[in-house]
Amino acid sequence: MINPNSYFVLHSSCIPVLGIKRSTICDLQRQIISFIPNDLFEILTAYKKKSFEEILDKFGESNRPVLEDYFNFLVNKELGFWASEIEVEYFDSINLTYESPYKITNAIIDVNQNSNHNFDLIFKSFEELGGLDVQIRAFCKLEYDILKEIVECSKGLRLNSIQIIAKFNDELTLKALNELLATNLKITLLVFHSAPEERYWSEEISPIILTKEKIDGKSHCGIISPDFFSVSLTFFSEAKSMNTCLNGKISIDENGYIRNCPSCKDSFGSYKDTDLQFVVSNTAFTNLWKIKKDDITICKSCEFRYICSDCRAYLVEPDNLYSKPLKCGYNPETTEWEDWSLNPLNLESKKFYNLI
Repeated sequence: MINPNSYFVLHSSCIPVLGIKRSTICDLQRQIISFIPNDLFEILTAYKKKSFEEILDKFGESNRPVLEDYFNFLVNKELGFWASEIEVEYFDSINLTYESPYKITNAIIDVNQNSNHNFDLIFKSFEELGGLDVQIRAFCKLEYDILKEIVECSKGLRLNSIQIIAKFNDELTLKALNELLATNLKITLLVFHSAPEERYWSEEISPIILTKEKIDGKSHCGIISPDFFSVSLTFFSEAKSMNTCLNGKISIDENGYIRNCPSCKDSFGSYKDTDLQFVVSNTAFTNLWKIKKDDITICKSCEFRYICSDCRAYLVEPDNLYSKPLKCGYNPETTEWEDWSLNPLNLESKKFYNLI
């Protein structure tokens, strides 16, 4: 039996998010989500300062069993607790202000068989921007000498981490790779796609992964999936105010051109003769950073919007920057996922982006 004079308090890390058909509670500490009906969302937000007795007066005695079930669910899931009228005033909401010491926080470098990147120049240019997490995506095989160049050029710089994704090369042995990784701990992950098998070595210096998945071009990015959800305070806070893919990102495509992401149509010169500091101070470059989920058609009514990645390069409506990501198969009105590529309504957009 619930004490009628008690007040229910969600843990400060548990944030309710309203969707068009259902809502979620995002537990940013345990990094899990729980689904709740929209009626419960209303109770937790509109009546958060009301006692159980006051809530019962509002919804009527006939709804007592439902209300008790709601709150018992929350307690059993350890999402909140009951407090007295005096105690409830001591519990503050979590600060969801997004802050970063650097304007640029992450970068992508694309490589194909025709690329001739000067990694020393690229990394030194990145160094001027601050502490970045860098991902190198190679759609071709990277020979040992190229991997060694990447490792050597990035030594001693302020780069936070480097992930390398490249096509499988059977000439690269596990021993040689580990010896190379041991010389630079900034390399935190090696992934080899198009491999003959799935393998995972995690007990080595840095994880080395083989995957059968083929990544043969930039069009492989932009996929929206629960596999990529991030239930964390940093990501959630960023999603409330900024774009979850492009904010703080700079990219260099396979031809050396600077873009928001390699798949974006607009370029801002070549890294070989363009000052990256000038690029990131250009409002035309940073405008996409400000398109948050609450601005995007359909996304703004989705219960996953603050834990979900985004894509502004591939859109359902290519001429509308506030359109839903093309590669999202979720419908918040039905709460069902489908294969976006099989949706006939996406056919024209797929043709526009040469995804057929």
